[in-house]
Amino acid sequence: IERRSEGEPLFVRKCKDFDVNGMGDNQEWKKTEYVFLTKLDKGGKEYESKFKILYSSTGIYLLFYGQDDQITTQSYQDFDNIFNGDVFEVFFHTNPQVPVYFEYEVNQLDKQLMLMISKLNGQHKSWAPWHYTGKNESGIVKMVEVVGGAKELNGQIRSWSAEIFFPYGSLGL
Repeated sequence: IERRSEGEPLFVRKCKDFDVNGMGDNQEWKKTEYVFLTKLDKGGKEYESKFKILYSSTGIYLLFYGQDDQITTQSYQDFDNIFNGDVFEVFFHTNPQVPVYFEYEVNQLDKQLMLMISKLNGQHKSWAPWHYTGKNESGIVKMVEVVGGAKELNGQIRSWSAEIFFPYGSLGL
């Protein structure tokens, strides 16, 4: 497995727009390779985790894949503290001149959390960029696929993946 060196640029390839289904089987994904993630914490099992990223004229596509043997989360709702369980997360810092970035998380049970994070004037603040009503005000499209077992609390699985589309407008402050 070839891994990227820290600080090595990540080149993102352009694609045509496509529908996400959680499996990453669209032909557009063949335009790029997986980037393997490194386990940072001690203990626990060594699971393979990786992602792919593409961009189109309308937004950014991400495909996450992770080995796992059990769904370890709680019965969260969207915008709850899903980070207390297993999640895939991504951070977009679209303007390096401004200390504000967008954070997105998704878990194995299709629950998501979107935050804007600010480090203005030395203070760390976070807030939800949309008033969540159960409708998709952000335009973000996500699909989660679980392999090897049931998509349920404590379900025994082999892996899970999440495929997400972020329209450019969802990232912009």
